[in-house]
Amino acid sequence: MISEPRQDASHISDSRIPREILSEIFRFTLSPGYTRKVNRRDTPIAPWRLGHVSRYWRDTAQTDPALWCEIVVDCRLQYVRHENEHCDDIMHRCRPSIEYPLDALQRQIHLSKQSSLSVNIHLAPTSPQELHHLKATFNLLLAQSRRWMRLTLEDEERGSHSDIFNLLSGACGHLDRFQYLCVEEWGTSQWSPELSNTFLVAPNLRQVSLHRHLRIDNHSSAPCIPWCQLTSLRINAAASFLQKMLKSSENLVDLALDSDDFTGGTETGHTCSPWVLPRLRRLSLHGEVFLVESLSAPTLEYLELNSHLKLLCPFIIRDLRELPAIVALLQSTPHLSHLELEYDDFGGRCFDRYTKLLEGLLRALTVIGDSTLCPKLSSFQFDTADMELEISNVLCTMLESRWSLPTHLRSLQHVLIPEMYTFDPNWDRLAALRADGMDIEELNSWDDYVSNSESEE
Repeated sequence: MISEPRQDASHISDSRIPREILSEIFRFTLSPGYTRKVNRRDTPIAPWRLGHVSRYWRDTAQTDPALWCEIVVDCRLQYVRHENEHCDDIMHRCRPSIEYPLDALQRQIHLSKQSSLSVNIHLAPTSPQELHHLKATFNLLLAQSRRWMRLTLEDEERGSHSDIFNLLSGACGHLDRFQYLCVEEWGTSQWSPELSNTFLVAPNLRQVSLHRHLRIDNHSSAPCIPWCQLTSLRINAAASFLQKMLKSSENLVDLALDSDDFTGGTETGHTCSPWVLPRLRRLSLHGEVFLVESLSAPTLEYLELNSHLKLLCPFIIRDLRELPAIVALLQSTPHLSHLELEYDDFGGRCFDRYTKLLEGLLRALTVIGDSTLCPKLSSFQFDTADMELEISNVLCTMLESRWSLPTHLRSLQHVLIPEMYTFDPNWDRLAALRADGMDIEELNSWDDYVSNSESEE
């Protein structure tokens, strides 16, 4: 006779759980605001006390430095719920207290041991009485600058804390582990000579992201950064500066140019000189096409034009008007695997130009004989306000030409297009491709719109 299991047989002592699992549980069950934002006064208990768990679990968390390596100093205005729920404006903004518990920060630094640190500093308008708290916090962080690996800086007022951020110059010469710099919502006036030279000596710096509001017009307004070391760069700069900077940036793999007022040849008085990035795989360009016309990037796999970086799509084109230039670029990028076209403002002459561009690109992508543009194209997506008859006809011709290739040459597998009406004479052609195995999805239906909106939230 088999005895019944004990009542507590499903429970296991946490002393039998591996420390790695306990550390991961601790990492994902406590919010960043509870464990890392040292300036908040409303946390119920210091996270390293852990009085609500066993001694074994507490000892595990306290001895795992990876759990304490992200430090967030956040002074931005916070949304809080108004006491009167019947008030029209239930949510209003307030500034948290900036009386930093320095002992808590010291404790967190102690628990992180000698591991590399990720430091995030987000500042908002600050009264003179609170500045000494900020300076004390900065000085404590600067004492650990040799351990910095990632640094994110944000000033909500774009310039109101230049004297505070200038304290970062104390890290100059100590950034041996430093790999990543991100600057958001920053005023160009804040790049003082002292701060500008802070990151010049950082032998391991590889990634720099400068917000689009931080426009660099010339070398005098630019931070001193070892551009030749970088593999990833996001920057808003004048074309004249870019041409000089990119000549020494052959190691770039990911480049995002956020400028929205490129003028090409009119800015410098001559046409843009050729620029070669032999290792570049991802390019995001918000501006005119003149840089693309002069680009040589044989390993390019991702391209985004006239829009902001879209991380989920490896290749995106928006609102292009220079069909020959972009076709020439596609001809020189044999490794292209994903292509997306999108236009944000449907209507008027701009939409007519976009439609002509779309039709031209679809014709260029159609396989004719042995000529195949983008032979490794595996995913294709475009959007338009209305699937016109001519567009649907050219689209189906392009898809059929690629699907009819021999199996070992057939690369296109996934297509995402606007919704095609059943009364469209080309609808049966699209249905036949679906039935034959091509993965074709449709955009623009109301259900898809609601679903996508909910997923983004």
